[in-house]
Amino acid sequence: VADDADFTAVDAMIVGLEGTPYAGGFFHFKVRFPPAYPCDCPKVELATTGRGTVGFNPNLYANGKVCLSILGTWAGPSWSPTQSLASVLLSIQSLMHDRPYVNEPGREAASDAACAPYNEFLRYATLRYALARNVDASSAEYRAMPEPMRRFVADAFLRKFD
Repeated sequence: VADDADFTAVDAMIVGLEGTPYAGGFFHFKVRFPPAYPCDCPKVELATTGRGTVGFNPNLYANGKVCLSILGTWAGPSWSPTQSLASVLLSIQSLMHDRPYVNEPGREAASDAACAPYNEFLRYATLRYALARNVDASSAEYRAMPEPMRRFVADAFLRKFD
């Protein structure tokens, strides 16, 4: 959702995929495009953090930081001007898979048993912060979303749970 008052600001939503601990969650991201975009990468911040209390992934911090090489916040392939906001969001969504515990360096070979407690925590946090608070009109998370995003969340919630 573009900000009518600031063309360099966009709010984006990633919906958690079924079969992952993120299923049913609505993950709000704030995107800012620098003056040198597309030569410089956009700045992306996770807004769904339970007011700074929950990191939803080893790459999605409680302070909103998104660690991704194409954003210059992680090692690996860097940003290219041929990339787009869609490629950034798809890269973030690819981190939100069924075993996010293994995203942390040194845990790549972790067993399902080692991943299970983290997945359970993420399921709980997803329901509490990425679902319930995003559909509760009295919550700060709901009010932080632009109106078109609120409508999207409400419609998607009703389609899924009605």
